[in-house]
Amino acid sequence: MSPQSVIESLRQLAQNPNSNLAATSLGFAIMVVVVLILILVVLMVFAPRTRKPSAKSSAPTRGTDDDTGEPAADQDPRATTFLRRRRTALLTILALIAVGSAYVSSGTNDYCARTCHSMTNAGISWTTSPHANTACVRCHESSPVDAVATRTRHVVGQLRGASTSPRRAAVSSRRCLGCHGDILDGTITSAQGIRVVHSHIIAAGADCLRCHGTIGHSTTAATRPGTMNDCMRCHDGEKALGACFICHENRSARAARP
Repeated sequence: MSPQSVIESLRQLAQNPNSNLAATSLGFAIMVVVVLILILVVLMVFAPRTRKPSAKSSAPTRGTDDDTGEPAADQDPRATTFLRRRRTALLTILALIAVGSAYVSSGTNDYCARTCHSMTNAGISWTTSPHANTACVRCHESSPVDAVATRTRHVVGQLRGASTSPRRAAVSSRRCLGCHGDILDGTITSAQGIRVVHSHIIAAGADCLRCHGTIGHSTTAATRPGTMNDCMRCHDGEKALGACFICHENRSARAARP
């Protein structure tokens, strides 16, 4: 991958963080860890220095080490506070690294398709689908908050053994349009001679999965065969025009379905 393509990918990610939630979350986690490391470095640089004993007195005083005559660190309030803060910062960084690693690994395709036992069949069907090169989380996570909640629930459920059967996940049209937004431009005519204006369908509140429900786990990109009843939900002459020529081309008899 060339530097130009990397820069372009980062620019697109900055403009639309939801376009790649895994990359956004990983970048945020890296930023948090870097900030914590900088804080730890600052704490170490500005650590309080212990005071040396006065040359006038060689006898150890209260708060000093009997062997060296130097102040004991655990007797200096400033040193004690610094050590406590440094230990807390180190533990926090280690905890964030552990949580971040679990978060990133639980969002990989390998985890979804192979590690999670309840998704075995879904993983196999995904590898043969038109979306085989698309990350699972691109479709199945709607926001960073949803990503955290979903991955936490899945990891905890797997550890507890609470989920052993496949589940059908809802995918919002917004996730589909994140990659297929150009489908809203223009008109598409099916092999049966039916004109489809996706922008009108989405504006009417229909979901992409109503017609493309198996696209993520199917061997073909074929849509679900539509019915006249599906179209008549809107094309009833009131919400939208009901004339045949609105949707059908010359082969309307062939295109019409009960």
